[in-house]
Amino acid sequence: MDEYEQPKLVLASMRDEVLSLLASKNKVMQDPALLLKKCIDPPSSKHVSDAIDYLKDVGACREVSEYQFCLTFAGAHVIEF
Repeated sequence: MDEYEQPKLVLASMRDEVLSLLASKNKVMQDPALLLKKCIDPPSSKHVSDAIDYLKDVGACREVSEYQFCLTFAGAHVIEF
């Protein structure tokens, strides 16, 4: 057993976190993978890329350019809940 609890970012699926970052008006947030790598205990890049792929598959976000994403109309409605 670990001496300390694992950070939520390490354990989470990252879908909610990525969606929340994309909902921000700040342009830095359009690359959630890069931003999350800068955390003290960053989540695995696989979890982040899986979350982005899932959100693209369900139509919640779209790729604007390489590594740059934005919310779709559907994604904007999901974030309101």
